Amino acid sequence: MGRKSELESTSRNPAEKFLEWSSTSKCFQYYDKSQEKKVNVNLPFSFLYLAERTTVKGFNEPNNTGIYSNEVKYLTEELNVKNFKGLGIAKGIWNEISSDVDKAGGKFAKSVYCMTKQGTLINIALYGPQ
Repeated sequence: MGRKSELESTSRNPAEKFLEWSSTSKCFQYYDKSQEKKVNVNLPFSFLYLAERTTVKGFNEPNNTGIYSNEVKYLTEELNVKNFKGLGIAKGIWNEISSDVDKAGGKFAKSVYCMTKQGTLINIALYGPQ
């Protein structure tokens, strides 16, 4: 697979687990659909860094739903920010839409793709406090 292929858009994210930091538990967690609960990841854990993208994460209080966007490699690319109920929040490059995203409860985030020692592709979301 060449480097050009990493720029191609896919409809499905290839990561098997999506980790986010839990300040309460002081560890990373991911949601396990089969168990229908969040699972703690014991620290420390090892991984191989593969790539990172910019995205938006957050929570929209008025609609009681999460916020997300597409992932982009460069901040000059267009972000399409929505909530999980399908409502569009903002569309454009980050510098132009950041205030609208912030008002809706969204945060600038890094989406870091890594491979574990077991060969699992994971995504680690890094962003500021909600």
